[in-house]
Amino acid sequence: MNTLRNIFFDLCAIPVYLIILWTCCARKLTRGRINRAFLLITLLSLACTVLDIAMEYTVNPLPLSRAAVAGGMVISSLYLVLRHGTLLTYFIWLFHMTRTEYRIRPLFCRVLIVLPYAVSILLLAQNLFTMNVFSVSAADGYRRERLMTVLYVNAALYGVAGLACCVSCRRFLSFHKWFSVISVYLLTFLAVTVQLVFPHLLVEMFSTSVALLMILLHVMRPEERMDPTLGVRSWKAYQEDLANLLRIRQPVQILAGQLVNADELRGYLGDERYDALVLRGMESFRSQVSRRPGTRMDIYFERPGNVYFILENEGPADSLQSEMEKAVRKSNGFSPREGIRTMLKMCLIRVPEDLKDLKEILGLGHRFPLLGRQEQQLFLARDLVGGQDYRILSHIDEILERAIHGDSLEIHYQPIRDLKENRFRSAEALARLRDPEYGLIPPVFFIPAAEKSGLIIALGEKILEAVFRFIHEHDLKALGLEYIDINLSVAQCLDSHFPGTVRRLQQQYQVDPSQVCFEITETTFDHITAAAHERLRALRILGYTFALDDYGVGYSNIQRLSRIHFRLIKIDKSMVDELSTESGRLILRNTIHMMHDLQKQVVAEGVETEEALRALADMSADLIQGFRFSKPLPEAQFLSLLRRP
Repeated sequence: MNTLRNIFFDLCAIPVYLIILWTCCARKLTRGRINRAFLLITLLSLACTVLDIAMEYTVNPLPLSRAAVAGGMVISSLYLVLRHGTLLTYFIWLFHMTRTEYRIRPLFCRVLIVLPYAVSILLLAQNLFTMNVFSVSAADGYRRERLMTVLYVNAALYGVAGLACCVSCRRFLSFHKWFSVISVYLLTFLAVTVQLVFPHLLVEMFSTSVALLMILLHVMRPEERMDPTLGVRSWKAYQEDLANLLRIRQPVQILAGQLVNADELRGYLGDERYDALVLRGMESFRSQVSRRPGTRMDIYFERPGNVYFILENEGPADSLQSEMEKAVRKSNGFSPREGIRTMLKMCLIRVPEDLKDLKEILGLGHRFPLLGRQEQQLFLARDLVGGQDYRILSHIDEILERAIHGDSLEIHYQPIRDLKENRFRSAEALARLRDPEYGLIPPVFFIPAAEKSGLIIALGEKILEAVFRFIHEHDLKALGLEYIDINLSVAQCLDSHFPGTVRRLQQQYQVDPSQVCFEITETTFDHITAAAHERLRALRILGYTFALDDYGVGYSNIQRLSRIHFRLIKIDKSMVDELSTESGRLILRNTIHMMHDLQKQVVAEGVETEEALRALADMSADLIQGFRFSKPLPEAQFLSLLRRP
């Protein structure tokens, strides 16, 4: 009964350790140095708890048999070896957790850190012959001897050094995370004190289990730091770790990657196959780039298709370029296994040589594909930083604010020509932004930025009002036009207030709904939910029509066209460009015929040459849009074109 009472706290600790281990495995906290070190600490603590229980049953009751004496010596020695190993592992884990492991990389520091543990191991080894650290005898059972103090001093050294590390790294962690980390030492010191005063109360391992559970809940935070499906660190973890690296001014190299067709791939493959493809690609890329000795690499993933690698390597950043080029080439192209084409772009950022501001590094990781050629796959931050495009993207939020609250937003119109009637029948309204400080801002810059920042709703309403005002001020019929196309974003389709906004502007400017056709891109169409369908249905009831834009960019499914009553199907320029090939002509001809069978009118976008125009006319395309007739024009020039004899 006394033995059971003594091990009560140890028995309570075992389920806690098992819960921690199960949670780590279930939530895939098994990759990376931080996670593996935490798992090792938990396993060592669990083993110590089991040994603690075994020791109680071995040395009780007195007198002991010869086998019990030998078993007590082995179990106690093994317990002390593992317990001191836990303290050492936890101390090293602290440096990894706070991204300050650079402090312990010099050989002198490594020797100094391991020295107390090595001394403890030597003492325990010689104790098997001298019994001067602890002893187990048949008459007295377990007893601490005079050199046990050395083990306590060594353990205290790790505790004091760990507390000092926690204090020096306080600014790297939020308070609740910092308190959870330091609780291991506080609770352990308290438990050891209790056990010294009351030897029968074995509370040390239970206190450790409580502290590790606090760390799991408040520090590891798998729901925050890990992607639940892939089992790699998340975007939030990337931000936190990068912020810590910048605070300690540690030079690192960052590889920021974008799978630019991630949305299309996920829509085509489904979530499970897409995640498997991404995970396989990340591991392959890491294995190719980090082959050199001494390279340490951490992977982070941001959905839908952004991946970040933080590399700590003593070699120059330029030496990475050849490995990156090979890895990017191997990652891109057609994948026979999945039947898809991957489009990966990578950017190498040297910190702090290229950038040293957290916001700028995060921003460049998102926007670098916009700063180069369309076919470019590998980017170097040193070539991008400081250019006009980079300055625009770095200040795009304030540029958008000026556009929404000022008059820097312009609407250009690109006419759409009817091939059969040989006249302009409609036009597409396209937003252009002319900032007073940065000049003309390309749409490929400000539209994605507006969507990401949440300003697209306000920007879209401003565009909508400008077009409605144009229709009100000009008689479309007199201009020979039937309607104006207006692009809709995903956010507008999801906005519950959008139908009301359209209705208000319709009444304010007395616009006939038949004079407006809303364009929805194929990639936007992939994100339309049941709620968005309700918004579009409300607009259709009001009398507005819809066009599917950029058809052919994504993985098209003809069945989906029945979900929204599209009047027009706009063939993307990429399909028109394939007219020079026999297969491209065949696909385009069959696409046009199929759309006609579905009672849809076809608009061919991006038509630039007379040859393409003749080919599309032979295929019976209904409408043509492109530079062959006109580029997008400011309002005055557009009106002049329409009124030209």
